[in-house]
Amino acid sequence: MAGIRMNKSFGSLVVGAGGFENLPFLEKDCCNYIDKARHLRLGKGGAGALQEYFCRMQYKNPGFFALMDLDDEGRLKNVFWANPRSRVAYQYFSDVVTFDTTYLTNRYGMPFAPFVGVNHHGQSILLGAGLISSEDTETFVWLFQTWLKCMDGIAPKAIITDQDRAMKNAIAIGFPESRHRLCLWHILKKVPEKLSFYASYKSGMKNALMKCVYDTHTIDEFEKSWDELIDTYHLHDNVWLKSLYTEREYWVPAFLKDCFWVGMSTTQRSESMNAFFDGYVHAKTKLKESPIEKRFQELYTNAKFRKVQMQLTGIIDLDPALLKRDGAVKTYLVEDEVRVEEFSKLVTFSVDFNEEDADVKCSCGLFQMRGILCRHILAVFKCNGRKSLPEKYILDRWRKDIRRRYTLIDSSYDAGDQRPDACRYSSLLKLVQDKSAVVSDGTQIGETVGGTQESETLGFFGRNIGEGFSRAATI
Repeated sequence: MAGIRMNKSFGSLVVGAGGFENLPFLEKDCCNYIDKARHLRLGKGGAGALQEYFCRMQYKNPGFFALMDLDDEGRLKNVFWANPRSRVAYQYFSDVVTFDTTYLTNRYGMPFAPFVGVNHHGQSILLGAGLISSEDTETFVWLFQTWLKCMDGIAPKAIITDQDRAMKNAIAIGFPESRHRLCLWHILKKVPEKLSFYASYKSGMKNALMKCVYDTHTIDEFEKSWDELIDTYHLHDNVWLKSLYTEREYWVPAFLKDCFWVGMSTTQRSESMNAFFDGYVHAKTKLKESPIEKRFQELYTNAKFRKVQMQLTGIIDLDPALLKRDGAVKTYLVEDEVRVEEFSKLVTFSVDFNEEDADVKCSCGLFQMRGILCRHILAVFKCNGRKSLPEKYILDRWRKDIRRRYTLIDSSYDAGDQRPDACRYSSLLKLVQDKSAVVSDGTQIGETVGGTQESETLGFFGRNIGEGFSRAATI
């Protein structure tokens, strides 16, 4: 489970026993034991039922992918599967994938291993999943190599995991070109367990650690803040903090501003429902005569437009101050009020702006990490009289006018098991999406004939689907 090879593990047992002669078993016996233990602990007939299910799915849709890993005795060790919708969605959202095995979803206690991405609405989207018999390097390597087969050999640009050592080893083998990052949430979740026994934990240590993680915007700032934390609270011998510091390039925000992490949220509204609203009901603008806001409203999904809108409305409280000028590059200092939990504080950010090509970068790193321009950059654009943005700051990642094929693929193939009204809803929604896709001039239904078509479409849904929709639908 720790990712240690058998020869090293057996060697430690030999040392602990005082020699080979004091062990009642050989290294081969250990290998045989592990092989016998490595199988999915399914109930009677469970493996057969699972295989039958996969065969049925593949019969209904050849794009369904499933692979079962068997041991020498024919017992099921590991399994991976992905439906056609997930496989096509991965073509659009392969930039960042999270992989987490902390789920125990059944009575057998088998680790469930989902690959999860983020769609253009900022929602989590399942890109494949597995059930595994153990969490060692060998098992993860099998799972990652199977994932690559399923996804036509395309590895994710970045993968985010917890601090599992075996997982880290397997990623280096299976995804050598992918950027591996550790989930900050998983790390900070362990803070009380690892540090709460110190007398100073609640009287300053915890706040100092959070400040070190979240308030440092450069590598030098982090290193200085970390050293102060260790010295002030005498943490030099804390093994956990030592290991975190050794791997700081994998998780500290100040180190990660070259790694695009799109951000994830969950919502009760389905992706199809979001696509419908994005096509026919626009989120409202708040700023009068703002061409930048209008541009984002036209192009971005409603969920991501609201993220941009929050930054745009925050400009009113900012007053960028020119610090220096080096040729065409201006450096501004922007003081902003930042809220951390229940407290607010003033933080000064640095923004570099190139007048020649409008290239801009902020020390907060929001655009690099979240794909959304920060209000500090937008404030600098405003004070330089820029009323439009370079196309490089409008990301295809969040656009709603790009037709993504996976949205037209069913995610369930047991249609007979669905309620009649659910089947009816799915067919009606697909009908409208198909009509939207074939508008000859590239515009979507609802954007033609001065909004008349939008009313007709909403009326169509209101009449045919019932209380879930109405012509008065609003965001």
